[in-house]
Amino acid sequence: MHDLIQFLFSERPLWITSEGYRQLMMLAFAMHQNPQPNGKAIMPSVKEFFFIDPPTYKQEAKKALAVLKAKLYQDDATKSINVTDEFDSPELPQESVAYHRIWGPIFADSLWWASSKQLELDVLAAEQNPSISCHFLHINSPGGEAWYLDRLSETLQHCTKPILTLYEESCCSAAYHIGCHGNRVLATTQYDFAGCIALWSVSTTLRVITRSLASN
Repeated sequence: MHDLIQFLFSERPLWITSEGYRQLMMLAFAMHQNPQPNGKAIMPSVKEFFFIDPPTYKQEAKKALAVLKAKLYQDDATKSINVTDEFDSPELPQESVAYHRIWGPIFADSLWWASSKQLELDVLAAEQNPSISCHFLHINSPGGEAWYLDRLSETLQHCTKPILTLYEESCCSAAYHIGCHGNRVLATTQYDFAGCIALWSVSTTLRVITRSLASN
């Protein structure tokens, strides 16, 4: 919660959609009230907003990866594919796929939300692992904090291994600035939404897309 409030009051530019910003505001400053039998209403208790030991973003991403791997194993065509978040493991089978989950609001540095700094570290670790053949960016995000995206963009542009981007529902603003580095960018359905990039970042994004197309 502290990270979220700090993010909302940041003076740094945000690459996030207006809808995403509204969702964050509602999460950080909930305005609902509990109706009472006497007709009056009271504000929710503190326990409704805070957790004693909330799971970290990495823990949540690991749960999502376990679900994905279970689905892959159910299909004979994909059961042999090893998708991993153990980017520096020396015991991975050859041709493993590095799984990078970018879900929800993006921060430069956070334990409980998607972090552009952590993503960069994960990408670099996967690049150095000879058992990993490519990167898989799995995105559903309205965007987030602009700071550090330029550094992350440089790292992604210099990747020697292919990058596949798949987005679900939304890939907007800061999220699309990350996702556009994919050699292929795929949507889950025809109604998924991508774009809404800050005007001052359009030139950078177009340069990345042009470079990607030229390499195909």
